[in-house]
Amino acid sequence: MELKIVKMGINGEGIGYHKDKPVFVDGALIGEVIHCVLELETNTYIKAKLIKVLQKSKYRIKAKCNIQSLCGGCPLMILSLKKQGDYKRDVLIETLFKYSGIKKEVVKEIIRNEKPFHYRNQFKLPVKMIGKKLHCGMYKSQSNHIVTFEDCLIHNEHLEVLRKQIMLLINKYQLKDYYDKVQKGIRYLVLRGFNDQYQLTLVTGTNTLPKAFLLELASLDKLVSIYQNINIRNTHEIFSNEFKHLSGKKTIDVQIHHLSLHLLPASFFQLNHHQAEVLYQKVYDLVYESDVVVEAYCGIGAMSLMVASKAKKVIGIESVKQAVENAMENAKRNHLDHKCHFICGDAGKEMMKLAKGERIDTLIVDPPRLGLDDIMLKAIVNANVKRIIYVSCNPSTLAKNLAYLKASYEVEEIIPFEMFSFNQHIESITVLNIK
Repeated sequence: MELKIVKMGINGEGIGYHKDKPVFVDGALIGEVIHCVLELETNTYIKAKLIKVLQKSKYRIKAKCNIQSLCGGCPLMILSLKKQGDYKRDVLIETLFKYSGIKKEVVKEIIRNEKPFHYRNQFKLPVKMIGKKLHCGMYKSQSNHIVTFEDCLIHNEHLEVLRKQIMLLINKYQLKDYYDKVQKGIRYLVLRGFNDQYQLTLVTGTNTLPKAFLLELASLDKLVSIYQNINIRNTHEIFSNEFKHLSGKKTIDVQIHHLSLHLLPASFFQLNHHQAEVLYQKVYDLVYESDVVVEAYCGIGAMSLMVASKAKKVIGIESVKQAVENAMENAKRNHLDHKCHFICGDAGKEMMKLAKGERIDTLIVDPPRLGLDDIMLKAIVNANVKRIIYVSCNPSTLAKNLAYLKASYEVEEIIPFEMFSFNQHIESITVLNIK
């Protein structure tokens, strides 16, 4: 059928209407007229496949990646860079109004990613046997099939160099992919790096990796830390809690402004180092002089340590034990352990405990995509926190959380950040002040 695309969806897809139902079409852009075929129809929406673009958007460009339409990792690579940022800001504005009634006037201009290619400092790739060789790749959208590639244009260049070298060694030693019946084999390749230091984690079953293989891995240029993670659970979670340090350093280092930080393999860090520095600086600028600052979902403590100069005391809360260990070590490393303290636990429950003994002036929250849960929302309101800096990676959960918080807080401003060029995801900072 012929379809006019009238807007863009939250996953980067084009949306038109047929018989009063929204039609979602991957690869279509706003303003285009397309020919598509129906793939799925429900009572409320239609999913269609793009066959041909009949009238192109003037902002459509040719994707630089030859598997862009297959892997699903960069759905916006067919859209000009400026329009990508505009689209993300529009999605944020629309979502905020839909779920919380917040008007666009408080949403600032988007802070754009200045380095759209080779910005990503980590990948987590599944490993599968294809023919007689093991390959790593990206899962094709909405499937269990992996799409292999020669080079990924958003990965840091040396990540790609090491990825190819590691896969050559995996096949040289005839390692197998994971087979759940025997709980052995390689499941994922996880690699990240900064400042010419790279950390590899091989996610496997219960198998022991050959010593000769590990020796050759350890000889690879700039690969300074090697771990094995044993994960035999039937889950989409990549890591289990069982890590084995196999070779080299236990941590790798990352520099954020004046801070030097250690990273263990399970510890989260922003995937775009440059934009992380910009975002963290903005958070620092937005924090007022305080007696007590709390950072919930603090990870390795980067933002807690950055704002330490503005507070008499900083308390970080994080549920991942390895990350808390990192945070405490990073506080010592940067001579801030006298005023920065870290707690391992659920953010909401620990906030409730803290509020009984502390008057919290400023709260920084950087939750996962699920946003703040009900316990955390109630804990914030009950604690009468004066000022909240909310770093969000999901407009929908941000908007729903703000719908609850706006009864007690005024939204001062919302600042969109483009962390991931060519991808539909958007980060933002929301500033709230108690009424």
